[in-house]
Amino acid sequence: MPQSADPQFRALRQRIRALEQGRLCGRVTPFGLPAVDAALPGGGLALGALHEIMGAGADEEDGAVAAGFAAALLARLTRLHGGMVLWCLQSDDLYAPGLAAYGLAPALLTRWRVAAAPSRDIAEPGVGTPLWRVELVRCRGGAPGAWLIAEGLKEEVDATDHVALAAGLADRPAATRLARAG
Repeated sequence: MPQSADPQFRALRQRIRALEQGRLCGRVTPFGLPAVDAALPGGGLALGALHEIMGAGADEEDGAVAAGFAAALLARLTRLHGGMVLWCLQSDDLYAPGLAAYGLAPALLTRWRVAAAPSRDIAEPGVGTPLWRVELVRCRGGAPGAWLIAEGLKEEVDATDHVALAAGLADRPAATRLARAG
């Protein structure tokens, strides 16, 4: 294929080649295992990227081995780079001693329980903005509570692009929030 003299076209080709080879992953954290690091783009686990970890064989059912591997990775990442860990579960079975064994600090655990709430309708019937009933169950030094939280649509999102408290709950005292959210 003939090379183009157009610098923008050449730059686009280079970017596509880099994407295909996985070189645009940004910062990485090496595993410290040469065989694994050599297989990963950039020589390590890409930071700020989405990674899926799933069980294999008999572990496909409950994912305990995969969860242990994920906990070990998360402990390493938080030790090296700081930040927080978000862990999603179907049931209340997070085992604190297991987390500690892999290097995560269960004393820092904040536990949330989330359920769907009826959404507000938008232009399409039956499709609405997600609305969640969010309960803070455990937070050392914090106060448990329950709230309705809506995901903001693009035209409703503030400059920080964060989710916001549903308008009807934002200015009520905690006792009213708890009673209404239930």
